[in-house]
Amino acid sequence: MGVDSSDTGVAAGHAGSLLDLVGLLYDAAAVPERWRYFLEAGARYFGAFGANFVRYDPIHPEYALGFLTGYGNETIEQQSGAVQLFVNLRHCDPRLSYGFDHPNKPFHCRQVVSSDILHTSRSYLEVLRPFGVEYSLLVMFRERPDGFTGLAFMRGPQDEVFGQSEVDEMGELVPHLQRALSIQDRLATMDQRTEASYRVLDGL
Repeated sequence: MGVDSSDTGVAAGHAGSLLDLVGLLYDAAAVPERWRYFLEAGARYFGAFGANFVRYDPIHPEYALGFLTGYGNETIEQQSGAVQLFVNLRHCDPRLSYGFDHPNKPFHCRQVVSSDILHTSRSYLEVLRPFGVEYSLLVMFRERPDGFTGLAFMRGPQDEVFGQSEVDEMGELVPHLQRALSIQDRLATMDQRTEASYRVLDGL
């Protein structure tokens, strides 16, 4: 799973609109490399220093994606390692456990887990704290039994905790995010069929 990244500073207040974010989502569905533009704009909108989008599918690795923004001071290797560790420790993350049990439902971390429990988890000690993440706004999807898709916006310990209004706004993005993922899958299937057709033609 590769990682695409760019630096995003913390913005005061919101930037752009939800409608702008929806448009960027559908751009990303057509061109996966554009997920980072959605993440950058989303981070600004939600007042986050960074964001990540992870799609993990061990059965269909061609659908796997990993995008991370807000960590311009970290090397690509460090960022890629953090995303892989995040995936490997998914069952040790109390936030993700809640997300898996409540798919398609946005939440912020302090709504579902106390600071004491989060701070003793392996995911916090090995991934979140080293990368400066204290608060997160998330939504999880379980498209396939062995895989998952997750979107998160992140704030540091010096920032304010996310609120219910931001959870509600993220909820407005969820149906568009689901459609964007569906479109992306259909386009990938079409590309595979086209490539297969070309291989048949080449063999004639």
